[in-house]
Amino acid sequence: MKKILLLLMTIFAAYALHPPHARCDERKRLLIINSYHDGAPWAQDIINPVLYDISKRDNFYAPQVIYLSNTLIHNDEDFKVMEDGLFRRFSDKKPDYLVLVGNFSFTLRDRIVKEWGNVPMLLICQSELYGSQEFYYTNVSSESEEETLRPLQDLQGKFNFSIVHIPNLYEQTIDLMRHLFPEMHKLVFVADGLYVNRHLDYEIRSYIKENYRSMEYEWLLASDSTSEQLQQYLLSKDYNTGLLLSTWFYERMTIHGYPQLIAGDAHLIKSVRHPVFGLREAYFSYGIAGGVFPSPEEFSDDLKEGLSDLVSGADMSNIPFRRVEKKVTIVNYEKLQQCGVSEKDCPSGTVFINKPKTLWEEYYVTFIFAIIAVAALTIVGIVTLFFQRRKIEILDQAKEKAMESDKLKMAFLANMSHEIRTPLNAIVGFSRLLPKTKDPEKQARFVETINMNNELLLKLIGDVLDTAKIESNTLDVHKEQTDVNKVMESAESTVRFRLRKGVGLILELGQADCIIFTDSVRLRQVLVNLLTNAIKFTEVGCITFGYQKREGELYFYVRDTGKGIAPEDQKQLFTRFKKLNNFAQGNGLGLSISKSIVELLGGRIGVESEGLGKGSLFWFTLPWPG
Repeated sequence: MKKILLLLMTIFAAYALHPPHARCDERKRLLIINSYHDGAPWAQDIINPVLYDISKRDNFYAPQVIYLSNTLIHNDEDFKVMEDGLFRRFSDKKPDYLVLVGNFSFTLRDRIVKEWGNVPMLLICQSELYGSQEFYYTNVSSESEEETLRPLQDLQGKFNFSIVHIPNLYEQTIDLMRHLFPEMHKLVFVADGLYVNRHLDYEIRSYIKENYRSMEYEWLLASDSTSEQLQQYLLSKDYNTGLLLSTWFYERMTIHGYPQLIAGDAHLIKSVRHPVFGLREAYFSYGIAGGVFPSPEEFSDDLKEGLSDLVSGADMSNIPFRRVEKKVTIVNYEKLQQCGVSEKDCPSGTVFINKPKTLWEEYYVTFIFAIIAVAALTIVGIVTLFFQRRKIEILDQAKEKAMESDKLKMAFLANMSHEIRTPLNAIVGFSRLLPKTKDPEKQARFVETINMNNELLLKLIGDVLDTAKIESNTLDVHKEQTDVNKVMESAESTVRFRLRKGVGLILELGQADCIIFTDSVRLRQVLVNLLTNAIKFTEVGCITFGYQKREGELYFYVRDTGKGIAPEDQKQLFTRFKKLNNFAQGNGLGLSISKSIVELLGGRIGVESEGLGKGSLFWFTLPWPG
């Protein structure tokens, strides 16, 4: 009897220490296989929402994303090397679900069934047709290859999959180009030799021949030899030669004899006046003038529903194909203004980006100077009160403590004088320049700079106020029933726009519902402080944050792949005015304030890092149950 009781206690303890949602080996594995490479922005617009969706689901996780780099696959030998490498890597880690990005990834379907069984698959693709394996090799062409394409619908009964179709709206985009530039006499299709572009070349050529018979057509195929020709088109002032961008990647051998992908030519679009239209919304980051695109909102809904079907255990072969039907015309206002195209020339319902706000010039400068005056007076008052209090305390302390306090004041004055002067100088300087320039692009940049420094100044005021309250023991908390998941999601939406390009943000919710008795405003403040700190020092990789329920407490964490922290610096990190990097923005108060708040709420806070270059983990706890 004692042995049985001991065994039951051991099982119970193991379960408590390792609950089901916390064990990776017991979670369902979702693998993302991307046809393209990690530098393709349109693919990231698909992958990031998938990772975010999975991160919010209990008992699911996505171990990694596989990039097939279709651009580098030219023949059977290349395909075989890629295919064997993929299945060798996951020989002992069979995925439970697959998300396939791009039609090329679906060429692995037979091998998938052979190696992993009838695993459910969701294919996100630009075409509802499929061809032979050879059709998807880059720069391989055949006169009759269009005749070999068949509907994907024919395969749904044979394989356990469904699709979300995001069409290339080339017809509507060409019509938009001709509408905005009625004298357009030539269309240049700027694209690489990827299978989707060979198919588009065939369709675009047929569409122009049928609808614009007098228009010339050229497919400018991406390569080392055509790079200079692309630059000539971009620098041309002949706006009646229309440029339509699909994907522009080509292979070049390095000096070591290895292939690398070149994409830098397309980034020139941002620096030239010649309007370039695109087939993917993600290319606005390259500076395209506009295009007609599948509705982002409808695609987001279709993707969420498709993922829900996938992980629900449904038979995907019975799930109808989803197609993004709604279309939206999006135009870069500044780009068309440079080309002399009026807003009135755009079709009804056009969505404009980079469009200046109306009447902002009349009131914006006054508003900015009012903020400066209020901020300056507030900071002067707070600093004066702060030092008066410190002076009284110093008089009552021993000489050694007085010297230490003097050092603290000097650190405060040096830090604050720099931190206050930096945003004020930017705000005053750019405010003076604002009325003197009529260039919309410069005006937009000035306004963006002023707004950013306004936020820095307001953050500084908030930190100084909190520090003064902490010094006077008047920092109060207002505890109430708090939905932790809502606070986490609010913090995420606040900081997401601050991420550097290429850095991911992943939220991991520990429970479907989590209610505690605490101060929701102060909890959110600590989370935003830690996330902002992680964003500041993370240039590549991702930032993951979330919480876990542990015995007697909730454990919150913010993990990044940033610069890391040396062991000797970790003990000082929560000291007031401590900055490990004096060239980074910030007043050195955020972590100190966070420590005070967490302790007021009854918790603990700390940091872990294996050293410089190895990322950091900031954590804190709150009582559970509250």
